[in-house]
Amino acid sequence: MLVAFVCMGNICRSPMAEAFAAEYQAVPGVVFTSAGTTTPGGWTVAESTVRAMASVGIDVSGHMSRSLEEVMADNPDRIYVMTQLQQRSVAAAYPGYRDRVVMLDPAGVDIEDPYGEEIATYTRVCSIIEAAVAARAVEWSS
Repeated sequence: MLVAFVCMGNICRSPMAEAFAAEYQAVPGVVFTSAGTTTPGGWTVAESTVRAMASVGIDVSGHMSRSLEEVMADNPDRIYVMTQLQQRSVAAAYPGYRDRVVMLDPAGVDIEDPYGEEIATYTRVCSIIEAAVAARAVEWSS
């Protein structure tokens, strides 16, 4: 099973989600990846993302962004997005995957993009993503 996490640039939120899933919710046979809807790929993760994740003991400093097209070519089984707009746009761009594209937050609440904000925002978003990944883990662990 391939589980993908998607945000805009794949340098803040989706790398956090991918790392939390791999670190705390790993299951044999499940692979985690992440992508950005606007990245061509190859970008380094935001420094504040590295700092926020380091505060919970996870190193994401080696993460390089991937494009949505690249990840979709891998045929993900589940695609978790951060916002309702991303859910609509990914489903529209990949109609065959419409039933696989869901909000990471189980309540359907948008997870804000911390890009360019203070470290406190990154830390808060990091906590929100950690909880959302934990809540969604049952979907790939059963």
